[in-house]
Amino acid sequence: MTAQSRGHWFVGMALAWLCGVALQLQEPALHGAVTYSAAVCVGGLGLALRGASRRTLAIALIGLLGMAMLGFGASGARAVLRAAQLLPASLEGQDIVVDGVVASLPQQGAAGTRFRFEVETALRQGESITLPPLLALGWYRGQHEDAAATQPRAELRAGQRWRFTLRLRQPHGSVNPHGFDYELY
Repeated sequence: MTAQSRGHWFVGMALAWLCGVALQLQEPALHGAVTYSAAVCVGGLGLALRGASRRTLAIALIGLLGMAMLGFGASGARAVLRAAQLLPASLEGQDIVVDGVVASLPQQGAAGTRFRFEVETALRQGESITLPPLLALGWYRGQHEDAAATQPRAELRAGQRWRFTLRLRQPHGSVNPHGFDYELY
């Protein structure tokens, strides 16, 4: 195989991967993890068949289809894993008692303090609930509608264990297309 044909093959594989990812992104809803795992397995088999066989057009197309299936399955599996970490809509705006550890250096700003919090336990009305393992929290000074009556604690430090009563909501990105997107982060 010449360097030029290897380059064409690499570009073809990259485009096949992108087509698989694009196909998955066009789906109106996520399938189950089993569907995406099967797509990864079928894609891997297609690539293995392409690598083990002699070079024919049909085998090359099977390899490209395998790479597209890998892109589809990998992006779908990642989306399923990410969706499992989202805050359930039924918990938004509810008072939740959370125990855990401050997982990042608190960042002081004009509006208050922002930090990451690693959840160990969470209770709603005395019942144990499941939350995402890492929360992005903001402790506002009083300018914000959800502000607590007290000022942010100056002694808040990374590694400290705290118990908070929180009202959580889903992260949301900025309307500005060039601004920082907290939802994606």
